[in-house]
Amino acid sequence: MSAPAYPIINNKKICTKCKEEKNISEFGKSKKTKSGLCSECKKCHNTCERHIHIVDLEKNKQKRKQDTKLYYIKNKEKICKRTTEWAKKNKEKTKKYGEKYYTNTLNLEKRYIRSSEWEKRNVEKRKVQKKQWFNSNPEKIKKYRTKFSNDIPNAYVAIFLQRPASDAKQYPLLFEMKRLQIQISREIKQKQLN
Repeated sequence: MSAPAYPIINNKKICTKCKEEKNISEFGKSKKTKSGLCSECKKCHNTCERHIHIVDLEKNKQKRKQDTKLYYIKNKEKICKRTTEWAKKNKEKTKKYGEKYYTNTLNLEKRYIRSSEWEKRNVEKRKVQKKQWFNSNPEKIKKYRTKFSNDIPNAYVAIFLQRPASDAKQYPLLFEMKRLQIQISREIKQKQLN
């Protein structure tokens, strides 16, 4: 059963939801009614629509997720192309976002987990990638190795000691001795190769 229609009197009408008398400017237009106005005021209509929208969102959350995934799979090349074009046009925004994303510690953990999972799933692919990178960047490797052999970070030494890197403050002598041992063994290996 539909709500009763209230007539327009002196440019005023009664809302069927809140039962308040309001100016006709507060009612939306409707071709379905004789008066040409909706039976409920804009405020009540919006409240009702918002509630319906929220309920629908909850119901269709999974479906939308699945639809989005399917759309991405079907249009992956198109989306990637559009994204790269946008990134080229908006270098400053991309840079700011990258800095914000990569400095956030939560994202660092997520990225580490995601990359390690990917490496476990793609062992052979990763080997090929590493080999290609090593073959195409000999200068970078040489520069990195010389820098790394001269300055071995605590985190690297901690791996050999099987201790947390924070222990370096507590046991500086232990870390320094292990660092020297690593440097000496590297020098020996380097001499054997040459």
